Amino acid sequence: MHHSFILLFLFLGMKLVGQEIKKDSTKTIQEIQISKKRKLIEKKIDRVEFVISPANESNTVWDILKKSQGVIAKGDNLTVKGKSVKITINDKVVSLSGEELQSFLENMKGEELKKIEIIENPPARYDAQNGAIINLKTRKLFNNGYKGSIGGTYTQAIYHRKSLNANFYLKHNKWNFSSSYSVANGSNYRTSNDYAIYEEQKVTWKTNLKRRVLFDAKQNLRFVSEYEIDSLNTISAEYTGFINNKNAGIFIVPTEIYDNQSGLIKGNIVTVNKTDLPVMNQTINLSFDKKLKNKAILNTLVSGTLYKMNESQDVSTDFNLDKTQTVKSYFETVNKKEIKLFSFQMDYTLNTFEAGIKYNKNKANTNLIFLEKVNDDLVLQSTNSSDFKYNEKNYAGYITYAKKWTKWEIKAGLRAETTNVSSNVNNQQILDTTYTRIFPTLYIQYKKNDSNTISFSYSNRIDRPNYSWFNPAKLYYNKFSYFVGDAKLQPSFTDNFTLGYSYKEKYNFEFFYFYIKQPFTEINYQYPDNTIVYRFTNINNTNQAGISFSFDQNISNILNSSVYLQGEYKQDAFYGIDKSLYKQDVFTYYINLSNQIVISEKNNFNAEFNFWYTSASVQGTLRLGSQASFNGSLNKKFLDKKLDLSLHFNDWFASEKQIIKVKYANQNNGFTDYIDSRLIRIGIKYNFGNQKLKNKDSKKESDEQKRL
Repeated sequence: MHHSFILLFLFLGMKLVGQEIKKDSTKTIQEIQISKKRKLIEKKIDRVEFVISPANESNTVWDILKKSQGVIAKGDNLTVKGKSVKITINDKVVSLSGEELQSFLENMKGEELKKIEIIENPPARYDAQNGAIINLKTRKLFNNGYKGSIGGTYTQAIYHRKSLNANFYLKHNKWNFSSSYSVANGSNYRTSNDYAIYEEQKVTWKTNLKRRVLFDAKQNLRFVSEYEIDSLNTISAEYTGFINNKNAGIFIVPTEIYDNQSGLIKGNIVTVNKTDLPVMNQTINLSFDKKLKNKAILNTLVSGTLYKMNESQDVSTDFNLDKTQTVKSYFETVNKKEIKLFSFQMDYTLNTFEAGIKYNKNKANTNLIFLEKVNDDLVLQSTNSSDFKYNEKNYAGYITYAKKWTKWEIKAGLRAETTNVSSNVNNQQILDTTYTRIFPTLYIQYKKNDSNTISFSYSNRIDRPNYSWFNPAKLYYNKFSYFVGDAKLQPSFTDNFTLGYSYKEKYNFEFFYFYIKQPFTEINYQYPDNTIVYRFTNINNTNQAGISFSFDQNISNILNSSVYLQGEYKQDAFYGIDKSLYKQDVFTYYINLSNQIVISEKNNFNAEFNFWYTSASVQGTLRLGSQASFNGSLNKKFLDKKLDLSLHFNDWFASEKQIIKVKYANQNNGFTDYIDSRLIRIGIKYNFGNQKLKNKDSKKESDEQKRL
């Protein structure tokens, strides 16, 4: 019923609203004629570009990405057509993932962005790592002057969150400076109901986890300074920081053990976990751009990243397995992680020819200390402690050439990467390997006429595991559950094929297929001793094929509608706990519907409503349940656009909750996971300075009006 209501509201109700525009003035009619000529989405041969709409300027970048065409968010993970995603800002990599990346993007506002590029099959210029790239293009000024904004938000979910933010842009002759800063505090809440059925023992374990994490003074910082030495030479420096030093929670986790025959409770376990998880990530980019006499451009970029995480947890457990006697257990862990990244790259561009080189050096150290209480004394358990070191070097070179003639356009590239990986645990080497791979890319586009365009693309990509996933040490969550890495984890390789058809640049169809060799994923193993182990490991392969359809158009002068539909077949093959080969397959579909509404152009009043739904899917041993979300935004400007008020709601029906199951051989477990996604956010922003100053490439994009 919820889904039917939303569909009617978005696509039938808005039609009635659109009829009201007939009552508008002649001036409005003239504006209709102009808007019909504007492109809403620009599709290039190797990417799709969107521009942030006024209704989205006060939204978080995370919220904007979640409802972008083709992007699917499951928890803190973003995918594009099932592929992993790397986030970049102005083509510079953001070295965060998971909850930390989500937190970073939740504290970044849409007003900081000019447009978003979704690069499904990245060209050879980009690292071969990861499946897709989402590039965030930020704003900067074209004319001398300054402008900025200060504001704040109040978010109410189960618990509240507050944030303050400021943005500043300055252009003075040869200097161009921009900065953004945000600070937030509040709580993140997550619930999980787990179960594990042990057929041989004839018992079922059920656990109810309520996880509240409090954070204070969580900060996002970004400063960019650019200096134009002369018309041929430009230098720039950029700093990006994410600091979350006060990030802690207390989790009370009750577990009840049921007899499978009688259904009665045989025993119970209560675990109290006190966790502290401060995180810091800082990146510095230095670049030099030089225009050569032959109109070529030489770009040089040096980047350095420092990441630190210091996780500590105190875990106490009361066991009453037979309802007669309670046994107590207590342990502490300290998990310190430090990652240093360095890269140097040079890119040469001459018209449609590109070539470049890149060097990466990554170093990760993880020190895990496990202390267990024995006779009231904390004793170091060396078997559960470890000192893990990981080193990776990557040497890359690429070449790309593009050509246009009559109705054809082609772009082809080759990228070669040589990677050396070494690691050791407690000074004992466990891995030392070097491999070289060639990664081809090809894009072909045939434009028969103004109405019909056919395109094809192919790419080969690599996905390398997270550094910590190589660590074979056990990281315990409680006495019966722990995470363990795999020292022999291998990178996965993907072949991507896409065939597209566009009609009048409004109706876009795409057929896609990709094959992943030895993909890695998290698999949980359920053992007869009532232990569940979470392990990152390679599975055999993944086959995925599907079709997508997208439509984006101004329906009237007040309504822009966007539709994205995707259906696909996916098959995962994996080796189970019994070493047998298993296959899981499913046909899944995804729907994303958006409406952007100009309630009053004269009074600067805009709105946007979005609905997305994804059906059940598979991931390795997991069967993932369906999810849906209905969200919207209202934005009103006052005082000649200096004062900006916004209202945003997300997941109105709390339908982003997900059910996950594992059932094969003697494995029978699962959980229901809900991240506190139903919320209302109120925002206020005051703009100062000359708000009429244009962005650097606004002349090129002023008549495109691409929106998200």
